[in-house]
Amino acid sequence: MKKLNLLIFIIGIMLLTACKNGVGTNTPTGYTGNEIEQPQLMYNDKIYYYQATGFDEELPEGYIKAGTIKHVDNENPPSENFNGARVDTGQEIYSSDSDYAMVYVAYGSGYARFSLKE
Repeated sequence: MKKLNLLIFIIGIMLLTACKNGVGTNTPTGYTGNEIEQPQLMYNDKIYYYQATGFDEELPEGYIKAGTIKHVDNENPPSENFNGARVDTGQEIYSSDSDYAMVYVAYGSGYARFSLKE
C-alpha cells in the first residue's frame, strides 16, 4: 500500500511539472511582448486612442484635415505630434475646432475614431 501511494505521488508530481508553460514564448495577442497593442496617436500634445469603433465610419461634419502621421513606433507611446503606434505613416488625421475629445484617422473604407482616455 505504501508503494502504491508513493507511486501515485510521484506520477502526480511528474504531471504537474510537465504542464509548465515556456517563459516569454506566449504571445496571446499575436504581437511581440514589447509592442503596443492599441492604436494611438499624438495630436495637439495629447494622445488619442482607438476604441474599437470600426474603420468604416463616416467623417462627421465640421472635421477637417489636420495633418498626416509622420512617424510610427510600435514599441513606445507617441511623444511628438503626428506620431503614432499601430497606425501607418501617411494616414490622414482629421480634427474639429469644436470637439477636442476626438480625432478621426482615414482608412481605406472610411474613418476610425480616436479619443482621449477618460
